[in-house]
Amino acid sequence: MKILFVGSLIKDSTIDMIVKKSKVKPSNAPVYFEKMLVKGLVENGAQVTVLSVPTVSMYPNGSLLAWGRKKETLDFGQRVTWIPCINLMFFKQLTTRFCSFFEIATWTIRNRNEKGNIILNYSVYPPYSSTTQLLGKLFHVKTCSIITDLPEYLYKMGHSEGLRAALNEYYSRQMVKYQGGYDQYVFLTEHMAGRMKLEDKPSIVMEGFADLSIFDNVGNVAKNGKKTVMYAGRLSEDFNIRALINGFMQTNEDYELWIFGSGDMEQYIKECATKDLRITFFGKVERKNLLQHMKMAHLLISVKSPYEDHANYAFPSKVLEYMASGTAVASTNVGGIPKEYFQYIMAIDGDTAEDISACLSQAFAHSEEELSIMGIKCREYVLSQKNYQHQTKRIMKLFELE
Repeated sequence: MKILFVGSLIKDSTIDMIVKKSKVKPSNAPVYFEKMLVKGLVENGAQVTVLSVPTVSMYPNGSLLAWGRKKETLDFGQRVTWIPCINLMFFKQLTTRFCSFFEIATWTIRNRNEKGNIILNYSVYPPYSSTTQLLGKLFHVKTCSIITDLPEYLYKMGHSEGLRAALNEYYSRQMVKYQGGYDQYVFLTEHMAGRMKLEDKPSIVMEGFADLSIFDNVGNVAKNGKKTVMYAGRLSEDFNIRALINGFMQTNEDYELWIFGSGDMEQYIKECATKDLRITFFGKVERKNLLQHMKMAHLLISVKSPYEDHANYAFPSKVLEYMASGTAVASTNVGGIPKEYFQYIMAIDGDTAEDISACLSQAFAHSEEELSIMGIKCREYVLSQKNYQHQTKRIMKLFELE
C-alpha cells in the first residue's frame, strides 16, 4: 500500500529550533502525533511519502519568512519534503495551495497505474484539502482525513482582531466547506461524525497514539523532592488555565506547580508565580527537557472545561503522552475522553478553581507509592490498548475498505 501523507511533520530538532526562535510559539502536539502515525504506518508495511507544511506562525511572529522545497530525514529514517511557502499574511495560504497542488499531483501521476493508493491529510487545512479532494476524484485515488478537532473551531481558538480576525473567519468557513469531501475519516472522538454530518462515510474512532519509546532517551529520573503537579500545553483562557492557576493557589500544602507551554495566559501565570513561589513557569522547552519533567512530577493534569462545546468533540492530545510517562494523571471529565480512561486517571469533578483545588488535595492525600502505582497502571493500559502500531493497523484496515 502506498500512502501520501500531507501534514506538518518535521524533525524534532527543527521544531525545537522554530519554537526557540519564534515570538509566537507553535504547538508541538501535531508534529508528535503525526510522527507516531507515520512511524506506525511504515512499521505495518506501508510505503509512505510525507509532505509537510510546518506549523510556523506567520512572519514576523514566526521565525521563518519563507522556505523552499526542503528535505529532512526523521530519526526513524522517513524522508519528509517541505511544501514551499511564503510565510506572510495572504501569501501563506496562496503559495501553499499552489505548491501543494504541484507536489500532490506529481505523486498521484507517478503512481496512477497502481491500485489501493491513499492520500491521507492531517486535519482539513484548506490549501491541501482542496487539492487532495480534486486530484483524488480526478485520478480515482481514495482520500482520508484525520480529524483531531472540529474544523469549525480551529481558526477560532485564541483572540484575534481586525484583518486577522476576518481572515480567520474566512479560513474557518473554508474548513467547513471541505470537511465533507473526503472518502474516509479517522475521528478522535465518537461525537465528531454526528456533529459534522458524516455518519454515512467509512470511519474509525481513535483517540491517538501512545509510544513509550519517546522516553527511552530520558533515562531514570528521580521524582521531585516535593509533591508536584505539572501542566504542559496551550496556555489560554480557552483551555481553562486561569482556573488551574487559581485552584492551585487555593491549596495550602507545600506542593509545587510546573507550567510548560505558551499562550495568552503567560503574563497572568508569571504574575501569579511572583505571588506564590510554589509556581514555576518554564515556557516552551526542548522535547527531552519536557519529557524529563513529566517523569519527575507526581501528577500530570489536563483541565479543559467540559462545559466548553469544543472540548466535547476533541480528545486532549497530551493525555496519552501523560499516561505513557508512568506518572499519575488527572483530567476534567470532558466528553471527548472515553469513560474507560477514568478507570486509570483521576477525574476532576467540574471545571472551577475550587474543583481543581479539591482534586489536587485528594490526589496528594495519596502517598508517593500509591501515586506511582496509579502511573504504572496508566502506562500499562496505553501500552496494551493505545500503542501506535496497534492504532495504525486499524487505520490501514479502514483504507482496505471499498
